[in-house]
Amino acid sequence: MENLESYLQTDVNLNSVSGTEYLYSNLGMGILGYTLAQKRSTTYEELLQDIIFYPLNMANSTTLLDNVDTSKLVEPRDINGNVVSHWDFSETTSAGGSIKSSVSDMSKFIIKNFDNDMVYNMAQKKTFDIGNNFYMGLGWNLLEGDGFKIHHHNGGTGGFSSMLMLDKEKQTGVLVLSNVEGFNDAIEELCNSLFIEINK
Repeated sequence: MENLESYLQTDVNLNSVSGTEYLYSNLGMGILGYTLAQKRSTTYEELLQDIIFYPLNMANSTTLLDNVDTSKLVEPRDINGNVVSHWDFSETTSAGGSIKSSVSDMSKFIIKNFDNDMVYNMAQKKTFDIGNNFYMGLGWNLLEGDGFKIHHHNGGTGGFSSMLMLDKEKQTGVLVLSNVEGFNDAIEELCNSLFIEINK
């Protein structure tokens, strides 16, 4: 934590005026999650358990590798198919990609995002115009066009790639999970193709 604080205080320089350009940062997401947890005097794990996992009965979801029997997890693999180790995030970087979950739990999260819920609605609202009909919400990427509005987010850690897309109005969603890292473009293309197919 001391190294991170020193880095943020002395070495970080903004490339543009805050709020004028889009640049995604896993470190930024990690710091945001850490800050939100600190604001509530709790950990990021406890924050998600209290606000999302427990209320949605997502009993197989956690940010902590120690909470999981890794023998029951799909083996993570690198781009050449070699088995690699599961990433174990620190508290300050946890929000950048530490969640371990199941398809059943993720379906509950997707369905909740279809609801007209004040908290979930807030996260889905546009906060920044990236251009070409792409926008940022609070964690969500948004794509808008004539007659459609899609929320999506992809991700990748050591040994894994993923993509989630949903259409709140049509209440349809597609989740693609892979236990091979480095295939984000292929996963995104597959997810998009499936999403188009079910929304015909």
